[in-house]
Amino acid sequence: PAVRPRKIIQAIMGWWDDVPFTPHHVEMIFDRRLEPYYGWLFPEGERRVNIGITYEDGEGGDKKNARQLFTEFLDAHYGARLRGATQVGGWKGHPVVWSYEIERLTSPGAIVVGEAGRMTHPATAE
Repeated sequence: PAVRPRKIIQAIMGWWDDVPFTPHHVEMIFDRRLEPYYGWLFPEGERRVNIGITYEDGEGGDKKNARQLFTEFLDAHYGARLRGATQVGGWKGHPVVWSYEIERLTSPGAIVVGEAGRMTHPATAE
């Protein structure tokens, strides 16, 4: 398939056990530091949660410090709830590539789908 336009959103997340949460509920936090993106808490079982953020680096290669931004977010929104929790593993960061253009996803003998086709929603990075 031909090269298509793309935008890149950054994400960083971690996992914790024993954080108080409401089962079957996702928390989405819209924080000015992340605008227009957001942070989240997703339950991943009876004891474990995934907490993370998505954000966009500045124009012209002006990159934000992901760990610093995530630490500020955690302190501001989850500090009290994380005090009795246990972090599981390290934080993981990754880019999320997306495009509004959905044409040119096929070529003879090939079809591109999902993230490979940049079919990621820019608001949720899903």
